[in-house]
Amino acid sequence: MLVFALQPLSTFTRSSRKPKHLHCRPRSMSAALGPPSSGSFLQLPAQAQLVLVKTAEQLLTTSSLVETAYVCGIDAEWEPGLATASATLLQLAFSTRKQHKQCTIVLLLDLLSVPQPAVKDFLQSLLRDASVLKVGYGLVHDLWAIAAVLGDEGLGCVSVVEPQLDVGTLHRQLHKAHVPGINKVVGKGLSALIEAQLAMPLDKSLQCSSWGTRPLSQAQIEYAALDAVCLLMLLDNFMACAPPHLSAQTPISAAQPRTAAAQTCRTAVASADCTLPSCCDADKASGSGGIDDDAGNDDACADACVTASSTSSRQHPPRDEPHSGALAAPGAHPTAALAAADAQQASKLPQQLCLEQSEGHEQSEQTVHQAAIKRAMAHWACRLEMSSAGKGSKPRAKRHLSRRQRAHIRHAMEQQNQIDEAAGAPVHIPWQDDNGEPRFICDVMTEGLARQLRLYGVDAAAVQSKGKGSRHLVYRQMVDVAEAEERVILTCDRTFIRMGYSEQAFYVRTSNKQEQVREVLAHFNITIREDSLLSRCAKCNGTFFPRPISAEELPPNVSDVPLHIKDLHKEFWVCQTCGQAYWQGSQYGNALQQLSQRLSGLAV
Repeated sequence: MLVFALQPLSTFTRSSRKPKHLHCRPRSMSAALGPPSSGSFLQLPAQAQLVLVKTAEQLLTTSSLVETAYVCGIDAEWEPGLATASATLLQLAFSTRKQHKQCTIVLLLDLLSVPQPAVKDFLQSLLRDASVLKVGYGLVHDLWAIAAVLGDEGLGCVSVVEPQLDVGTLHRQLHKAHVPGINKVVGKGLSALIEAQLAMPLDKSLQCSSWGTRPLSQAQIEYAALDAVCLLMLLDNFMACAPPHLSAQTPISAAQPRTAAAQTCRTAVASADCTLPSCCDADKASGSGGIDDDAGNDDACADACVTASSTSSRQHPPRDEPHSGALAAPGAHPTAALAAADAQQASKLPQQLCLEQSEGHEQSEQTVHQAAIKRAMAHWACRLEMSSAGKGSKPRAKRHLSRRQRAHIRHAMEQQNQIDEAAGAPVHIPWQDDNGEPRFICDVMTEGLARQLRLYGVDAAAVQSKGKGSRHLVYRQMVDVAEAEERVILTCDRTFIRMGYSEQAFYVRTSNKQEQVREVLAHFNITIREDSLLSRCAKCNGTFFPRPISAEELPPNVSDVPLHIKDLHKEFWVCQTCGQAYWQGSQYGNALQQLSQRLSGLAV
């Protein structure tokens, strides 16, 4: 049994200098620190914890570590130079709560080692969790690479991401709105965006390294983890520069004090231009904007407001400044007015309130940051949907193939989809151990076969579809039922067989229902007796009550029997599971005769 432990960053070798949390400051504040020295790059924050996941058991264990996560940075790595990118490593950086403190956990999923069914279950539950904000940079490309490595059902697993936020798109929108602190990107890629906002670039020397070779080096692990963590750093930077507007229903707590002038000014800003977020908010004083506490909450808020005001005055034409404690003039820029009002309020904060904030900061830090993420989720996030037609949507010229080429392609596809006898048969037949009755479970593709088997008295359950894009969830439900009730799975799905979801599966090769019944009975050597015909409920696979029931004794839940049928027939067979009622109608004799003829023709 493999034993793994949560490895803090101190276990990895890196520069002994403590990294500066420049990601917690907008560029306008961190510019005072001066440009980075030659050869300096962004480093992983010291509080981050790395977990390398190689097995399904490790993935299940680490899932409990991120149950309280509310934001996740997503990135993937793959072998360079491939025509179709296929991810080999998936990085997930979570901000979560741990003993009332903010904690960053980075899961590194080795997609070459972790079983695909476990990855699919974990990913789909994460990507569709509405309480966790998913952050990426060019996330669509990473999702296509993840879908490629997960096989036929990979696209359905990652087809919906909600809510999601692309930091590149958000930066372009904020920069277009002339938000102070949002700088112009010189160059292309994530490293250029990091350098523009956090004043330190990413070290991309390992971007084209061999990501398919195992084991991964220590430098590769740190590089991959930083690629995911820096997305959360960028989000904190954007929230510090442009805090999302609070809704009218959101109550203002004591940790976010504002004067009437600041509140009125903020209302004017929201009504004047809802697409232009303010660059300075009192949230910075409480920590929701991600401002570091090294310089103090009061000074940091005042400096940020003054810097934002001066930056706004440089970026926009000069306008009349608003009077203290009054609304901005019609010609004044709303962001500058908001900055001045917040600066005035920050300078007048009572010292007692600041002391109370500093004392309760450690306990409320996570709550405030989580509230800021929720506001960002409400104002900036959206739903991402992918489809097979979305990739490479540019129309291509049709290629005319000859008859020989079409035959060759058809033969190659048949060979690829072909499943041998060993792979399509169950390794163990459960009911043979105790000489019990055969028990099957059918998927959606063999639901008709299940109904036919019930007519012959064979125990054949069925699972229902959970909707579009959730086939692997049906797979998992079917496997769980088969293992719990000791059933054999009957399926026509090649993907289910090829991916090896269960060793108790039988691949049905024929398409006609009667041929399928013949194939199943012949393979499992099942003999059908005459008294077994029509002995099960064709609707739900349940069994009937031991004796027929008269019309007066019908249970209350049986309401689909017409009154003239109750007057005409004296005996009814009622299912004990679903309450469906059956009677010997005019076609009962013909149906029984047809089943008897089919039974005599079966080679059993």
